[in-house]
Amino acid sequence: MAISPYIRRLREAVGSDLLLVPSVAGIIFDHDGRILLVRQADDGVWSTPGGAIEPNEEPADAVVREVWEETGL
Repeated sequence: MAISPYIRRLREAVGSDLLLVPSVAGIIFDHDGRILLVRQADDGVWSTPGGAIEPNEEPADAVVREVWEETGL
């Protein structure tokens, strides 16, 4: 899983302390009502596509970007 430069800088500043980051997730249905899931490369867990909102990014733009990055859709 790629970490954005912004999150990397935050992590370097706070170390292993708790870091709360605003994030988004896309819930995408097909015509049969099935939900699109992605399988995480690091641990194989299935989840909805999503991720952290970048600084000055609108949540709607972030979810579009994250879904595109993770699914190509």
